[in-house]
Amino acid sequence: MPGPGGIEGALSRWADAFTVRCGLQPGSPRQIPPLWCSWYQYYSEVTAADVLANLDAMKEFDLPVGVVQIDDGYEAAPGDWLIPSGHFFGLPSVVKQIRGTGRQAGIWLAPLLVGRSSRLFAEHPDWLVRDRDGGAPVFAGHVCRDECTALDITHPDAADYPRGVLTTMRQGASITSNSISSTPAPSRGTGTPPPVAWAPTATRCA
Repeated sequence: MPGPGGIEGALSRWADAFTVRCGLQPGSPRQIPPLWCSWYQYYSEVTAADVLANLDAMKEFDLPVGVVQIDDGYEAAPGDWLIPSGHFFGLPSVVKQIRGTGRQAGIWLAPLLVGRSSRLFAEHPDWLVRDRDGGAPVFAGHVCRDECTALDITHPDAADYPRGVLTTMRQGASITSNSISSTPAPSRGTGTPPPVAWAPTATRCA
C-alpha cells in the first residue's frame, strides 16, 4: 500500500529519502535550467548536424537554453552507448561545441536495456536476465529501434558496465547532464514463472 497521500505521497517520501542519502537536504537541490532535447523534433533520427543547427538557432534568437540534450539515435544500439550510430558521428566534437557556448551538454541513455543487435548482447550473454523456463534472455520490449532484453545488474561485471559508460561520458566527453529512462520490466504472461537473475537472492525476480 502506498500509505498517506497515496502514490504522490509515497513518491514524495521516496524522493526526500533519496535526497538525504545523496548527502543533500530536502528542498536543497539546484534548479534545472531550461533544456532543449533532440527527441521531440528528430526522435531516433537525430544527427550531429541537427544538434549544431539548433545550437546556432539558440544563439540567433538569444534563447535561454541551459542544457542541450542529445536523445536516442546517437548510439549504435541499446547497450552500445559508446559506439556511434550510422547517422551520428563526432559526439565528443558536438559536446565540445555545446560547452563552448556556455551551455551544459546532456545525453539520454537507458542503462538497463540491451538490444539484440548490440555488441553487448553478442559479447556478454551472461550479463542478461533470463527466462526461468527455457533460459533465453527475457523480452523487455521493442525499444529504440530494436528488440530488447534486460541487463542483469546482480552480476558484478554487468553492474559495473553502466558505471563505466557514465564515467567515460563524463570524463572523456565532458557530458555533465544525464537523462536516465526505460528501466525494463521483463514481459510475462499470466502464470509464467518470474525471470531468473545471476544472483537470485539480490532481486525480487527470484
